[in-house]
Order: sequence, then C-alpha cells, then structure tokens
Amino acid sequence: MVLDFTQGAWAASRVCRSWRSASRHPHLWTNFRITSGCTGGGSFSHRRPTFIRYKNPIAILQTALRYSESCKLDWHVEIRFDDCIGNRRRIHSLLDVLMSHSERWACVSLTIPSELGKYLERVRGKVPELRRLTFVGCDPESSWEAWEPDDAPLIRAFAIAPKLRRVSVENALLLLTYSRLTSFTAKFNLYFPDVIPPLFVIKHCVRLRYMEANIVGRINHHHFEVDTTKPSVLNTSLKHLTINDPALLAYLSLPALLSLDIGDIGRLSCLSFITPFLDISQCSLTRLYFRDSAFSGAPLADILSLVPGLTDLGIGFHTDSDAIARQLGRIDLVLAELIKSLLVVDGKQHRLVPRLKHFDFMSRIYWADCQFVGPALVNMLHSRKRTMLRASFRWAAPRVVRFPNLSHACFVALHKMKEKGLDITICALDHVGGSVL
Repeated sequence: MVLDFTQGAWAASRVCRSWRSASRHPHLWTNFRITSGCTGGGSFSHRRPTFIRYKNPIAILQTALRYSESCKLDWHVEIRFDDCIGNRRRIHSLLDVLMSHSERWACVSLTIPSELGKYLERVRGKVPELRRLTFVGCDPESSWEAWEPDDAPLIRAFAIAPKLRRVSVENALLLLTYSRLTSFTAKFNLYFPDVIPPLFVIKHCVRLRYMEANIVGRINHHHFEVDTTKPSVLNTSLKHLTINDPALLAYLSLPALLSLDIGDIGRLSCLSFITPFLDISQCSLTRLYFRDSAFSGAPLADILSLVPGLTDLGIGFHTDSDAIARQLGRIDLVLAELIKSLLVVDGKQHRLVPRLKHFDFMSRIYWADCQFVGPALVNMLHSRKRTMLRASFRWAAPRVVRFPNLSHACFVALHKMKEKGLDITICALDHVGGSVL
C-alpha cells in the first residue's frame, strides 16, 4: 500500500528542521491519500500495481493520524479489485486503522470493490462528522452480470450520517438518508443492477439543490419510454440539474430550477422534451446548455420565450449519423433564425432573453460551409453590446470549416467589439486541435 508523500505535510517535513517543526501542526495532517500504487487509468485500471512500497505502511498511517490529533479528516483510498487478491489481510488492517477514527471523518473518497464496502459497515452509525462522500465501485463488469437486483451488494456503512450532504456514487449501491442530501452526483449504469434510479433520488431528496445523473447504456439502446399517464415527480428545492437523457424531463416538475444542462445524448433530440418541461415547471432558468443531434421539435425561439431571465445559453451540435450530417443546410437555417430572433431592434429591449450575457455554440462534425456565421450574427452581437459579455462559436472537425459569409467588414466589426470588452471567439479546430481560424 502506498501513502502519497509528494504533497502537504509529508513533503514539508523533509525540507529542513524548521519546516519539520512547522509541519507538526495538526491541521496539516488531516488530508491524505492511500492508493494501491496504480497510476493513470480510469475507473478501471489494468496497470500492474506496485505493492508495499514501504515496509510498514500501517505504522506510517498511525503516525499521521496521531499528528492530526482531534482534527477532522479528509482522506482518499483507492484499491483496485485485482489488488485485493492475496492482500486482503493487510488491506483490512489498514481499513481497521481508519475505521478506529471514523468519528473524525469529514470528507471521504473511496474507489474500492464492493466487498471492501461491505467491510466498512462496522462504522455504520459512527460517522457523526461526515459531510461529503465519493464512492466508486471497481468490481469487474463480469460480476455485474451475476448479480440480481435483490442480491446486488448494498452498502449500508453510511446509512446513518446526520451531517452528510454531498454524495457522488458510481457503480455501487449505497443505503443513504436521502432526505438530508443537498448534492447528488451519480453514474447510473444500465448493466449494473441499480435499485436507486435518478427519479427516486429527485423525489426523496427534499433538500436537494444540485443533481447530476449520467445514465450509461440507455442513450443508444432503450432510453426511458415516456408515459404521460404517470404524475410528475415534484421537487421544490432543486436548482441545478445535469442529465444526459432528456426523457427524464417528461417526469419532472422543478419550479425552483435555475440551471439545466443536457449532456451527450447520442441520437436523441432534446428540444421536444424541454418545452413541455418548462411549461409544467414554470421555473426561472438563468442557465440553459444542451447538445442536440437534429434540432427537431419546437423552434429554439419558442423555447427561449419561456425563459426570459436567461443569462447563459449554450448550444451544441454533434452526431455520428451520416443521415443527419447531410441535413446541415436545414440546421444552418434553424440557427440563422435563432440569430435573427435574438437581434435587438432600434435599441429596444427584445422580448427574447434580454439579460443574455454568455452565448456558446459548439459543433463536433464537419461543416463545409457554415452560413449562419456572417453579417446577421455580427449585427445581433452589436445590438446586445450592453449586456453581452462572451460569445463563442467553435467547430472541431477533421477538415477545414469555411465561413463564406464572414467578410472583411464583419472581421473589422468583431475586432472593434472585442476591443470594447466583448469576449468573442470564432474558431475552427482540426482533428488534432490546431486552430484553423
């Protein structure tokens, strides 16, 4: 097992005698990492572990905990599934040391197999100061197939944590007191038997303010079937929602929502879900970011008319479908209509998003001739010069993207606006990230 000696008090204590003396302050020994020696990789690393770099890591850990005295602890443990083979006794001994100080845990980050999560259940009811928890299960995917929803490993170690407010979980089943949470981030894997779906979390976390749900496996297969006969899940406290399956919006009513971010959605079109959601929720969005692959459904201007207080707007367009890529002419017209609808005429306050400050557009497909970037875009930005702070238009494509309507006069006008404080970017990138424009 490896303790990270490259940061904090570990490193400071090796500089000189004076620094060693100063580094003995208890608060400097409250933040540390313990890993199995793997570096790099992602949630599942196949690198060869470097075990037992120090002769007695448990004694070193006990020393660090003794230096921290009674201060609250912030620690991270990363133990891969393969690392447990032949080393369970030492790993259990290390966890025993940590669990003996569970009453001081404040922030905990765990990347461990579910069997170690079950081993931690000895601290249930003994984490009175725990405020933040990150739990990543690193069981091999082959074990998921053998689990049924009724016998999947449910980890109860953190079920009784009166101060726990922020949770992030991936590939694991945690029993929690959801009514107290204010922030919940989860990766819901279709192939993992998750018995706690995102709608359950939103419904039962009555104090929830931030929610991020990344659903893996549904987007390109069988995403949620919309059943309009089911009542909407109401949450009156949620303010920031990030999802990657827009069909979730069909089941939600979030009147307090301020920020909505719809991420990578595969081949789904999210516009048809946004409009009814805004009608039902009657929320006052200030930030709306979404990625779409077809721009079918309600016109963009109609959606913006429902969010007059919007200050941040982000639109992304990318797809791996050749059929949709051939519709670029139609999508160009859709964006041109949006630019036209955002134009402020004669200095009067426009009916659409008058407080708009940031406008970002991103495309990840080859766009030979981009028509909507031209005089109309320049005029729209100029008409909003009093409120607009940033406008960004980016393309990441394998070949050069051309802007036939972007004349020299447009460049001059954009340059003048940039000199007066507008953060304006029109950039096309090649496949290796090199700037073309």
